Formats: sequence, structure tokens, C-alpha cells
Amino acid sequence: MAIQPDRSPFTVLLVDDQTFIHAMVENLLSDHADIILHSVMDARQAMTTIEEIQPSVVLLDLEMPHLDGLTILANIRQHPLFSALPVLIISVTDTPATKVQAFECGANDYMVKLPEKLEFIARLRTHALAYANLTLRHRAEQRYKALFQHTLDAIFVADTKTGTILDCNHAAARLIGCDQTEIIGQHHSVLHPTEKHTEYEQLFRQHISSGAAVLADAEMIAANGERIPVDISASTFIQNERKLIQCVFRDIRKRKSMEDTLRTTNARLEQAKKEAEAASQAKTYFLANISHEIRTPLNAIVGFSQILMRNKTEIPEKFYHYLKNIRTSGENLAQIISNVLDLSKIEAGKLTLSRDPIDIRLLIQSLYHVQKNQASEQGIKLRYILEDDLPGLILSDRTRINQILMNLVGNALKFTPENHEVSIAASAEDDQLILSVQDQGSGIPEKKLNTIFAPFSQINNSQTRLHGGAGLGLAIVKNLVEAMNGTINVSSVVDQGTCFTVHLPIETTQLPDSPTNNQHAKKALFSNHTRILLVEDNAINREVMKAALQETGATILTAENGQQGVDLAMNALPDLILMDLHMPVMDGLSATRLLREQHTTQAIPIIGISADAFVEQAQKARQAGMDEYLTKPISLNRLNALLQHYLTDKKTPSTPELNNRAYTALPEALETQLRGVLEEIATLPPYAASEIVSRCLTMEKACTPFDTPWKTVLADIRQAVFNRQSGRIPKMIQKVLN
Repeated sequence: MAIQPDRSPFTVLLVDDQTFIHAMVENLLSDHADIILHSVMDARQAMTTIEEIQPSVVLLDLEMPHLDGLTILANIRQHPLFSALPVLIISVTDTPATKVQAFECGANDYMVKLPEKLEFIARLRTHALAYANLTLRHRAEQRYKALFQHTLDAIFVADTKTGTILDCNHAAARLIGCDQTEIIGQHHSVLHPTEKHTEYEQLFRQHISSGAAVLADAEMIAANGERIPVDISASTFIQNERKLIQCVFRDIRKRKSMEDTLRTTNARLEQAKKEAEAASQAKTYFLANISHEIRTPLNAIVGFSQILMRNKTEIPEKFYHYLKNIRTSGENLAQIISNVLDLSKIEAGKLTLSRDPIDIRLLIQSLYHVQKNQASEQGIKLRYILEDDLPGLILSDRTRINQILMNLVGNALKFTPENHEVSIAASAEDDQLILSVQDQGSGIPEKKLNTIFAPFSQINNSQTRLHGGAGLGLAIVKNLVEAMNGTINVSSVVDQGTCFTVHLPIETTQLPDSPTNNQHAKKALFSNHTRILLVEDNAINREVMKAALQETGATILTAENGQQGVDLAMNALPDLILMDLHMPVMDGLSATRLLREQHTTQAIPIIGISADAFVEQAQKARQAGMDEYLTKPISLNRLNALLQHYLTDKKTPSTPELNNRAYTALPEALETQLRGVLEEIATLPPYAASEIVSRCLTMEKACTPFDTPWKTVLADIRQAVFNRQSGRIPKMIQKVLN
């Protein structure tokens, strides 16, 4: 395929005093639209016209009146802008001497008037194209020179054979601290420290062979001897058949300074982090120990008061009132300790959230019944409002929602006077659960509203003296709400009351409710054949627990340390073990691990008891093999619930026949356990719905391998809960048990 000739338009200026020459040239170019012809007949106008039209080629006659062609040619060659402009001489003279003289004056070509058309056009195009290329190259060189001289990085150009510096820019001179002329002509090694000459020379040669390279974190020497850190990038190129290397030196002193500052800052931050972690660990260790030390005697105070208050008829009214105050104070102190530990976990970023299926109606009803007695004792009316738009079940953290509401309701009861009201309300809007607690208390001044969520904050000192507390409840509530991606707002009017409103994002679910601990279990009663082993080193706490357990009718065995507990358990094989964690000789975790390794004791239920309220300790207890974990001071209701769960009396009734279908008989042990669970469910209050559902699901799972009517009974009980018909459950159970 033939190469197409360049047909870019270009301009030709004809300078000749003869009219017919102008006509002939115009005729020769008439069918070449890309060639634009301008004519000048007065030689004195030649330079002015050249400056105006900037032609690509000049056709110049030698002999003209006023001004000859060679003089015009000399003027063109002396002009700073047109010194390279192609000038073609057209003359009637064909002598060699005239031609030589024209070429010596700078002519690019010589033609005798007038050449053949094709030759004439070809010469014009060749010179116009060459001039265009020269102009482009010149402009590129000018741009390169401008960039070369004015770039902020130092640039050196050297000969690859000799290593001699051939050029450098202004930035290079500034970086070194001398004039450009002092650098050009020297060997490139003058730019580097003496001890680096060999290393950098090798790199220089490698750069040449590879064509391009980068050297990071190098050094160069300034004229004053200063070592300057630089990054160097190098590339080779060919110029006039000569291989050159261009090296760009980037001054990285500022970057190095910033890196040094950053390293220093990071080192300080790392040290500060270690110190903060050490302080946090020390605080955690201190809180764990102080909590343990406080809870241990507190367990005796609360425990004995709970035991004594069960025998209300045997205690004078005045002493019963004192006992109630002792118990309330002990429980308040336990709550303060728990709040301190919760706040510590939140500040340490160790707070974990769960996602449980929750019936918010039942949760609030349960909370209402828990707080109702306290409200009644204070002469306060407590009520709750459940809007119709509440979803059936939601996925959220049951414990944290309960904790939020307990703190808010507890605060409301604390600051509400007698014969006034506290209300709890729940509704839903736009995938948000809205919980509010409204009191008719003393209210909060507007200037205090921004500070009430700060830890240890109280409205005033008189409130602290009057109502007690450490001022941690609202701080914990705010942190819990924010951890659940919610918000809390407060509005208050002095002497009229305060309303806290919580917005929590929710997700609805159709799953059945998850199990919760039953806080309202009746007193557990067992035969003396049931044996409970209590392993506790503190004599007072041992006495408290023993007194509480003896009320159940079971036989109580005691040990004072973990080793005694292991030995006694392996010999007596008790039905249940209550194991303290911190004991001499052998701690509770080690004792539990030993018992779990023995075939005869590995299935005995073990309930951990400890004054250590940290979640991590409870996790360690379960990892060691404990089934449950109770924190001192121990709630006797909670303890009774666990005893009922793990020590249900053995009975052997026959399987009921609910219809004429032939069913597979359950194993005797499972049927006995099932009947015991149903008897317990029949005693639970309606607001303990979560516990009812949990126990039903547990037994349904146990019955899965068997074709038994009991599964239908359990499913019907759960359905009654979800239909808000919990009141029917005792009769349903009585019917099937009979």
C-alpha cells in the first residue's frame, strides 16, 4: 500500500516584480487547493508581508528594483522568528556563480524561471513539510526547555559513556547551592557522598543498561557539604545519535522530617496505648477485686435478710421493717456495684450485644410486676401503656432493653413523691421501638438537662443524700442505647415531672421467644434423699447458703475448698453442686474440670457462685464445665428456679392417652422429667411467658425422636402464650396430668 503524501494546507509568498511571473505561478498552483498563494511585487514590502502572513515557503526573485533578492534573504535569516523559513530563489540566471552566491546567503533551493509544473509543486511541498516539522520540533524543544528549567525537581543530563554532566536546570543549581555553569562539565560522582561513589556508579551503569530505574532514599552532597536525602528516577534517551541519561532528583527532606515526626508520634502513641491498656487492666483488676470483696459480705447481708423476711409472722413488725431496709440497702449497693462494672465494660469497649426474639409486651409486663411492689411501698401508682402498633416479636438484646427500662423506672420511682404516678409506654413507628418512662417528680432544671447523662452526675447534692445512688444509671442507659444504634431524649418541667424517651431500631421476627430466667419461682421443695453439695470457703456465706438450702428439705453437704469438694463429690455423688470460684487449696474452676473428667461425676449439675460479676469470669466458668453461674449477693428466687430446674422430683405416672391413636411410649426418665416441667409451668405467673415458652421448647426438643402426644400438649401451651391466653395454661396442664 502506497504512503499517502501530506496534503496539509500551507502558504507560499511570491516576491517578484514581473506581472507575468505572478500569473504563471498562479496558473501552476490553480488546481492545488491546499497551496495558498500570496504575491508581493514591491520588494520593500517583503518583510512586512512575511511578518503578517507567516508563510511556509518564500519564492524570491534575485533582481528587483529598490531592493535585490539577496538583501531580502539576509534580512530573513537575521529575523529571530523566521531565520529557518524556507527561501526558494527563482531567477532567469542559471550561472553556477549566482547559484553559489544564493546558497551562501542562506537559500534553501534555486530554480530557473520557471521549472516544469510537477517539479515545481514537489519542491514547494517538500520545503513546506520540512519547515512544518522543524517548527513542531522547535516548539516541542521550547516546551521541554521551559519544563526542564522551571520544574521544581532537580534534573541532570549526563553522557552515558563518560558520566559527564551536560546540562542541569535551575532547581538542580538551587539544590546544590551553586551556579549551573559550575555543575555542567563535571562527573556525576560529584553529586554523591564519597563512600557511595562505587555503589552509585554501579547503579548508574545498571540504569543505563535497563533504560529506566528508580532509586529511593538516596543521598546527594550540596556545595556546602550538607547531605540531602533524595529520591532519584533515571531514564535514557538518544539525542543526535548520542545516548544520554536524565536523572531527576527529588528533595525529600520535608518528607523525611514528616516521617521522623510521624515515627516519634507513633512511638509516643504506642507507649500511651500501652500505658492506657496497663491502666485499663489495672482498673479492671481493681474493680474485679473490689467487687469480689464487697459482694462477699454483701451476700451474707442480703441472704440472711431474705431468709428472715420469709418468716414474716415470726418477726415483730418493727424488726421486719428494719430487715426490709437492710435488704433494700443491700440490693441498692449491689446495683451500684453492677452499674460501676457495666460502665467500666462500656468504657473499655467490651460491651457485647445479643439478638434475641422478644415479646416486648411480655417484657414490660414482667418489669411492671417486678417494680410494682416497690412502687406500692412508696405509695406510687405504677402503670404501663402498650400501643396496638407494637409488633408481636422483635429481634434485639433482651437483657439490655430490660436494663434500660429498669434504670429509667428505678430513677422515676426514686424521684416521684407519694400519691403520684409513674408510667411506662411502648409503641412502634417506622421500624423504631419507642419506649418512654414518665414520672411526676421534682423535674430537672433546663440548665441541668445536658449533664444528667454524665457518669456520677446528680442534679444536686441534696438529691444524692435524699435518694442515694452513685449517678451512674443514666450514663449506662445512654451508652447502652447508643450501643444499640438508638437515641434517648429527655424533657422535663420543674415540679411537674420528667419524661425519658428511647428510640431503638427493631427487626420483627416470627420465631418463638427465647428463654429467660424465672425471677418469680416459688420455693423449691425436695425430699431428704436429694443431696446438694455446697463448696464455699467463706464461713458466713456458707452459713447463709446452708440456711437457704435447708428450707428446701434437701440434705446439704458442705466443703471448705475445691479439693474437699472434689473428694466429697466423688464419694457422695450428690444430685447438684454449688461451687464457689475463689477458694484456697483448689479453686472452683479447677475442681469443676476434675469432676467433669470423672465418669461418675461428669453429669452432676454444677452451679458456680462468685462475687466476681465480670462477664469474662462467667464465660470461664461455663468453659470449665459449670452449667450455671450466680453472682453474689445471690437472689433466692433465682436459686430456687435453678434448683427446680435441675432437681425435679422423680415420679413414675403412666403416659396419658389423649386420643385413640397408638403412640410410642416415652422413656420413663424423660416422661418423669416432662411431667415435672409441666407441674412447674402450671405454677408460673402469666407475665413469665418467656420462661413458659422456653421450657416447652426444651421439652419438645427432647421428645423429637418419639411419636408422643406430649408434643401436641407442649405446642398448645406455647400457642396459648402467643394468643395472650396464659391464664388457661394451668387448667390445660391439670387436665392432661390427671
